[in-house]
Amino acid sequence: MKDLYATTKKLSRKYSKAERPVKEKYGRPIIGKEGQRRRWVQHFEELLNRPAPHNPPDIPPADRTLPIDCNKPTKEEICNAIRQLKKGNAAGSDNIPVEALNADVETTAEMLYSLFKKIWEEEQVPSEEKEGYLIKIPKKGDLSSCANYRGITLLSISGKAVQQNRPEQNRGLNTKVVHSKDIKTVLNDASLHACVIATPTKTHESLVFASLEAGKAVFCEKPLANSVEAIAKCYDEAKKRNLPLVCSFNRRFDPGLREIYTRTKSGEVGQVQMAKLTSRDSPLPPLEYLKISNGIYHDCAVHDLDVLTWIYGERPLSVYTTAHSFIKEIEAMNDVDTLAIVLKFPSGGIGLIDISRFACFGYDQRFEVFGDKGMLVQHNYKPSNVEFSGQNGSSTGRIYHSFPDRYAESYIKALDHFVDVIQGKCTTEITKESTLLASEIVEACERSLETGQAVLLPP
Repeated sequence: MKDLYATTKKLSRKYSKAERPVKEKYGRPIIGKEGQRRRWVQHFEELLNRPAPHNPPDIPPADRTLPIDCNKPTKEEICNAIRQLKKGNAAGSDNIPVEALNADVETTAEMLYSLFKKIWEEEQVPSEEKEGYLIKIPKKGDLSSCANYRGITLLSISGKAVQQNRPEQNRGLNTKVVHSKDIKTVLNDASLHACVIATPTKTHESLVFASLEAGKAVFCEKPLANSVEAIAKCYDEAKKRNLPLVCSFNRRFDPGLREIYTRTKSGEVGQVQMAKLTSRDSPLPPLEYLKISNGIYHDCAVHDLDVLTWIYGERPLSVYTTAHSFIKEIEAMNDVDTLAIVLKFPSGGIGLIDISRFACFGYDQRFEVFGDKGMLVQHNYKPSNVEFSGQNGSSTGRIYHSFPDRYAESYIKALDHFVDVIQGKCTTEITKESTLLASEIVEACERSLETGQAVLLPP
């Protein structure tokens, strides 16, 4: 069957497009297909073989056995697994598409039954069923950089059927949904290794402590608590219990911002002299939320301050801010909706941030890093990059409407990073020191707004 499909594809004259050239690790162009292939091999070998941290977290095994059927699959289960395979997806290394298996499900199941039976009896999956094509998918940004691609593995369809059959055996998960009042039920579950906290800000501190005390690793939306002192206590508790604690500054995991960080650190722009961030919200957050948000500096500016200190890699010397409230309902909350922040760093670099609670044209997120050798700029992202030109000029579509659209990928990558930390594949990039620094600068901003003066930060 494999030869039949290979021959059919060859006769149909379906050839792949020429590959987009990529550069070496440090930016030099690569000439020739062999050099390009070697660069991709180098990239994925480094990506997939990262060394484990020296002190991985000690996560105890579950104290109960999950209800998983360990008997070999029946022909009926194999038929159901084949029917659940998505049609239209690319074939794997065997070149057999899903449609071929679905043409006669019963016959296919009969053929696969003997394979599955052998796997269960020998407790070994044949190597050809584990092989796949590693495909690189471009993301946004500079596509001459391997870092701006993500890799996916195309398994053989029969290999997917192995995984599809009894998915609980592959995942080992029994998902439960409980009411927030039943938090003790969750924390007392010995099979649970970690907690993700995405609740109202005022509940973070107590939930972080409760989760750590229950022996769970913690991933928490910012802030961990409402003061620098309380945040430090959260980290001290995590250290005492030898558990990971990650504060979700998700923008560090945005592909575009991460590319700017990587290229800046490589020296591409030279000495950084100025870094500017624009963050304008869309839509206007509900007033009910704004009342419990702890103010625009804690709720919004903390993200931008974290990005600037991350880029510079320095503790700022001073911070100054000015602000105004154009929306009367926000003014009535004793908060502001529009602000500017200026930071001065020991290297001489300056950081500028401008923030607004509402931009009528969409979620406005732009970033610029300027140095003595050049400049890196990230413009607004759009759902479509298609431009229309007509008699009245040219136009493009709107930018992303809200933060869940704009930063969707960064949230996924932040959670992926948390899982890697739990599994001991890496240490957390968002440290106690960086989290405390962002909150310390926020508190300095509030003092600056109150006094109208620049605030010096202690060294």
